[in-house]
Amino acid sequence: MTTFKSIWKIIKEQQSLILFSSATLIIYAVFFIFFNFSHYTITSPDNIYSNFIGYSDHIIFILLLLFQLFITLIFYKYSEKFSFKALFVFFIFIGAILLFVFPIGSSDIYAYIYQGRVMAISHLNPFVTTYKTLISDSFYHNLSIMQSTDRATPYGPLFVIISAGLCSIFKYNLIATIFSFKLFFFLITILCAYLVYRHFGKKAFYLLAFNPLLLFELIVNGHNESLVILFILLTFIFFKKAVKNNNRTYYLFSFAALMAAILIKYTALLILPFFYLLSLHNISTTRQRLKYSLSLFLLGSLMIILSYLPFDLNIFKSLKSVSAQSNISSALLCSPLILFFRGATHYLSFNNYNLLAVTVSRLVFLFFYIYLIGRARISQASKDPNKLTITFIKFSTLAFVGICASFFTWFMPWYLCSLLLTLIIFATNPENSSRQEKLLIASIYLISIYGLLFYFFLG
Repeated sequence: MTTFKSIWKIIKEQQSLILFSSATLIIYAVFFIFFNFSHYTITSPDNIYSNFIGYSDHIIFILLLLFQLFITLIFYKYSEKFSFKALFVFFIFIGAILLFVFPIGSSDIYAYIYQGRVMAISHLNPFVTTYKTLISDSFYHNLSIMQSTDRATPYGPLFVIISAGLCSIFKYNLIATIFSFKLFFFLITILCAYLVYRHFGKKAFYLLAFNPLLLFELIVNGHNESLVILFILLTFIFFKKAVKNNNRTYYLFSFAALMAAILIKYTALLILPFFYLLSLHNISTTRQRLKYSLSLFLLGSLMIILSYLPFDLNIFKSLKSVSAQSNISSALLCSPLILFFRGATHYLSFNNYNLLAVTVSRLVFLFFYIYLIGRARISQASKDPNKLTITFIKFSTLAFVGICASFFTWFMPWYLCSLLLTLIIFATNPENSSRQEKLLIASIYLISIYGLLFYFFLG
């Protein structure tokens, strides 16, 4: 009888957590039933890529994830009272379910595989050699139909090395290779969620771990954004330690983490100026600043050289593939400001209205970004580790908002992952007023809805 009373007491105390867990589990169980791995076979190249699922199926998974987003919003006010251990175990359990869901709406994981195989199996340089030329590869029959097999890799050298390593595990089994990539990204996502809890609190963990757009992109679709998020997180964590301990070694660790993020995906370069300018706040003399700047330059140069060394230091050729990637264009799948200017210039009958819209939109981003750098340079941020770190995160968030809103002529929902990370940390800062917190939380959910609704156009 005593045991029953104890159990009943726990149920009463944690009824919000139980309701949240039950609703979430039901949603993802239905999601799994519709889209799990066993529904797909690799018997022909036509059905390896799950974008072939019907438009009605796309509507089902969008509605499920939108409903889950609504559930997380309802229970957000209880998140601080939830048991972290219970939340963390439940997060891993949900992630394990999604691990067995085939990638939907994105072929990027296949790009990671075929570009990794160029290096791992064929021992060629993926910054120079395209997968389309490797007709003898054992996966060629399945992967050659994918988009961009005729292009060099647009990713950073560190990620290509990681991809090659994962491709070396299962050389002749495509399903096992797909699963190994998904498992790797899942483990990285778990680590990210735990680090967010340890350093930024339970609310931030809740918003990150149960955001359906992040779960979908990082675990279901297996995007390398999980690695970018990890290294950006480590950048913030070491930055905070550097300010707290007034220790330049931690600044170097923070910079090394940021460089790793850049060498995974070049968009992380966006926050480098803010790191540098704000890190100078604790360095008073010109001599110390020069010495510090030189140490950053040497460390950055060393990391670049070492990461490009396996590729014969073809740095400029890799940047050429990035440039080609950034010029891919879509009529609808682009940054909202480009879409707005495109509609306006077309309505006003301008010649070359598309080029004009892209140019104007990117100029808006450039001016906004220069303005942010200027603000960071003259910022009177406190030397308090929490406040200075939050200032760094605030500028990083605004920079990601700017580039997502106005730069990309080919914009995909997973581009929002880094923005969501920084916005979540910024939103859950304890020093925010109640009104600020509500506005920022609303922004997180609106951005997540925007990302999920994109799949209506990708269907």
